[in-house]
Amino acid sequence: ITPVTDTVNNASAINTQLNAINNQLDNTLSLDGSTPNAMNADLDMNSNDLLNVGTLAVADLTVAGVDFSTALGASVTASAASAADAATSAAESALSSSVEFATRSDLIIAIVASGEPPANGLVYRAGGLQYKGHTGATDIADIPSIKPYGDVFVEHFGDEADNLPIFNEAVAYCAGSFVLHTEGGKTYLLDGELLLPSLTTIKAAGAGKSTLRQTSTTMADNVVTTTPNTRLDNATTVTGIYLHGLIFDGDYSRNAGPYTGVVASGGCGLSLCNVDGFEVVDCEAINCTKHGFDITSAIWNVSGDSPTSRPLGGSKTGRLIRCTSTIHGDDGITTHYSSDIEIIDCEGSDSGGHYNAVSAGVEIDDGSYNITVTRGFYRRNIDGCLVKGHSYAPAARNVHFHGVTSESNHRNYRTIHDGFDTGGGTISASAYDVTFTDCVSIVPRKKGTETDDVRAMSLTSYGGVVVTDMLFIGDYIDHPADDPSYLTATASTSYVAVFGNGRNARLVRPKFRGVREATTIIQCNSSSFDTHIIGAEFDECSGLPIQLGSGISGMVIDGLVARTTFTPVPAVVIDATNSPTGADYTIKNVRNTGYTNNFDLDNELYPKGVDVDRAICIGRGITTPEGSVPSPRGSTFHVNDGASSGLYIKETGSNTSTGWALV
Repeated sequence: ITPVTDTVNNASAINTQLNAINNQLDNTLSLDGSTPNAMNADLDMNSNDLLNVGTLAVADLTVAGVDFSTALGASVTASAASAADAATSAAESALSSSVEFATRSDLIIAIVASGEPPANGLVYRAGGLQYKGHTGATDIADIPSIKPYGDVFVEHFGDEADNLPIFNEAVAYCAGSFVLHTEGGKTYLLDGELLLPSLTTIKAAGAGKSTLRQTSTTMADNVVTTTPNTRLDNATTVTGIYLHGLIFDGDYSRNAGPYTGVVASGGCGLSLCNVDGFEVVDCEAINCTKHGFDITSAIWNVSGDSPTSRPLGGSKTGRLIRCTSTIHGDDGITTHYSSDIEIIDCEGSDSGGHYNAVSAGVEIDDGSYNITVTRGFYRRNIDGCLVKGHSYAPAARNVHFHGVTSESNHRNYRTIHDGFDTGGGTISASAYDVTFTDCVSIVPRKKGTETDDVRAMSLTSYGGVVVTDMLFIGDYIDHPADDPSYLTATASTSYVAVFGNGRNARLVRPKFRGVREATTIIQCNSSSFDTHIIGAEFDECSGLPIQLGSGISGMVIDGLVARTTFTPVPAVVIDATNSPTGADYTIKNVRNTGYTNNFDLDNELYPKGVDVDRAICIGRGITTPEGSVPSPRGSTFHVNDGASSGLYIKETGSNTSTGWALV
């Protein structure tokens, strides 16, 4: 570039210099990439660095005088060969280490994209669950060559609208090897029965319980079972079942309706059929067409009353702990032909809730034996606690209740063997040995359209029933006869009834508090025999404490105390006006406060064997009883006026004030 002189008309000279400048600019590198921007010679950095280099594209590479071109060329060739499979390389990279996938579906996509199975032994995380590559594995149907890793969840196997196939896969994988977990608080829909094999453990994880809801249109389908709803006499024995934190929802609304009965079999929340060894903890059963929890055998209609008339395949050695059963077509918790079963801290309410049926909160039924029911609460059922047998089967026996509370049931406690509960009829050969210890009965109430008497306890058919330290709590107030919730609405005559071939019953230290809902508190009649009432207490009850009806024998009453301030004043503590001549009674140590008389034995028809020296017919006073103290023949009266004393015996007359003689 040469200087431009100050001359006239020098434009040409200026343009010449500008062209020279432009040519020089074309020989520079452009910051913004304007062309030309390519080197035509070597670029000498004079030992300075190239900073922030992105992609470095070279034909030859010499570092510190060493030529790396050959090695680099081979690497470039290999990279070029895999460049066409960039997406696959990315997927393989994701599968080559423990990588977090957002969902299970993302893991499947990565595996499919790779075209290769997951690497053996490598761990992947998807949707919060862990998986591990396992060459050739087929345990998860839609993800071959992979297994669950760590805690096993149903979700390892999928999460579809119908969870039954997924559950079946999960159970099959875990049985005998792993605990199968469900998500706490989640509802799983099952279109059919979930069948449990031996050695199955299912446990809810996290907060809340997991709900398993039956959606099948087959009303006989159980929610979870060990045998299909059509029971088979060759059902395989299942061992080792453990379930924790599950809700078995029969979803009664799936019924097309109107539905007025229960299915012959199936339709339960949990049916444990022919199971040897189980434990069910903190579970619930709701809205089932039949039972909530059914502990049973394969066949249920075995003929014969003998205790040995029972089918093979009954469940045994199992426990229900803190389980709750609510609103079913039939019983909340029931056993059939099962043995060595413990029911602990459980609850059963509103059985028969979908229709009116003879259903119970807890029922120990046909052929069951060695059963204990410890604590627990049963309410608003037809029968709260029921021990029974059908007419075609042996009765349950050796059944024991400890610390149980039964409230607001039509009958709070009941024993019966159908067909063997008629006075004078056949005595059951299998119905015996039932105990109720430290139990509580709270105000029985009418249920549905039931017409039988509402009762706190009904004992028929059975021998050897022992009731010890049981508390019967009444309502303490009177209710109008037209109140449908209370016992008076059903014309009940007895609060506790021993009748219908009830035999050898023992009521030891029963306590009745504020019973105002019954005409009679304890009634023994209709061919019950050898009943003993020992140490009974009646406090502020308005009804007759004890009535001894016709057809009974071997009656013993010892240590009775009755107190009441009820008005009008009750006539007697014990009434035996309907007892036949020669009935075998022993009555002693009876005391009362607030009753007019101790007992009534009509027209000298009082039983032989009365302990007259200690019976309630003992009297005390300061003047002669002649003409003033009506008593049955055989009564005694001790006079002590402070100066002298004497003993009078009633020699003639029955329930009259005359016939006393000084000994």
